[in-house]
Amino acid sequence: MKARMHELIERVVDGIDGTDKAVIVTDVNGLILSWNRGAEELYGWPSDLVLGRHILGVTPARLTIGDGARIMSSLQAGIPWRGNFVVRTRTREEITVDVDDTPVRGERGDVIGIVGVSHRALAAAP
Repeated sequence: MKARMHELIERVVDGIDGTDKAVIVTDVNGLILSWNRGAEELYGWPSDLVLGRHILGVTPARLTIGDGARIMSSLQAGIPWRGNFVVRTRTREEITVDVDDTPVRGERGDVIGIVGVSHRALAAAP
């Protein structure tokens, strides 16, 4: 399993800190493996406080935890997800983010992790 986690991280780490978007990598079970500077800025959590924690315990707002669990199940089945999602920051502020979650497959084709890219959603035009 450690080799698979290393493989996952290696596949996505290059260039992660070069973007202003939040890039979060989890294993297939949702444990946070990588959390870039964009994620630190958007969510307010430094990486050393979130690595190894479950993503559903860190980002979803209380009212969207059930949605997060359903999205995670789809991702574990290999189905990408994209859309707006209400999250909470470290200061407990609730914000809407645009999220693009992609399952990462290993050499055998099985899902070994998830890469999520997010940024604050733009307000809808009046």
